[in-house]
Amino acid sequence: MIKQLILPVLICLGIPVLISLFSSIYRKRRFRRVALAIGFIVLLIVTDRFPIDYNIETTDKFYLAGKPDNPFAMNSEADFASGNPFEAYVCNASDVDFGSYTAVDCQEVSASNFLQTSRGVYPAEKAFDGDLLTCWQDGVDGYGEGTELYAKLSEASDLQYIVFINGQARDDERFKKNGRVCQLEIGDGNYTVTVNLPDENVPTAIKLNGWNNVSELHFRIISVYPGSDYEDTCISEITCFK
Repeated sequence: MIKQLILPVLICLGIPVLISLFSSIYRKRRFRRVALAIGFIVLLIVTDRFPIDYNIETTDKFYLAGKPDNPFAMNSEADFASGNPFEAYVCNASDVDFGSYTAVDCQEVSASNFLQTSRGVYPAEKAFDGDLLTCWQDGVDGYGEGTELYAKLSEASDLQYIVFINGQARDDERFKKNGRVCQLEIGDGNYTVTVNLPDENVPTAIKLNGWNNVSELHFRIISVYPGSDYEDTCISEITCFK
């Protein structure tokens, strides 16, 4: 865009300057008025001849929800049309100084389903217990798309981040063998946003904007990364920060 402005600016400034110099030499004030008029006309002609491209490409590392060029964040036009104040985008948790934020306890957590076998039980509480050796696992046939988890916060909070540890994070082998959440819808019961989570066995930070006075959270699995051996989708840990 800057390059496009150079020629119009030079032309618009150059002609009035030349006429002004001419008028000062011959001491004709009317030339100055002519110079201004000509400069304005030239500006109209040049900007029409060389239209400015306002589609500026961004080099930001992350993008707000709703931007289609970010593979890790999205939101529907319907949400924005209805006045949805929530925004969210995915970033690397290692780039965030969580010492500047305070963890918010999640209470009364539950899930629409969970796995129960002779080997163990994997309820929603295991995704909020701070223990990476435990995890929630879906308890339906297939990968559990549509499954929801709920958490009531210990106090209404202005949330800044959610740290999401995907899959069975105990080790990389278990991580790949079981399903992992790909597309996740997050909301407070009124508004929702949808983020795409990377398929990596590392903590993922979800930056939140506009999530004020939140007292409960809803998580809904929209799609998953299939496991190599099992159809059980897992979530190891969810932590909220204000």
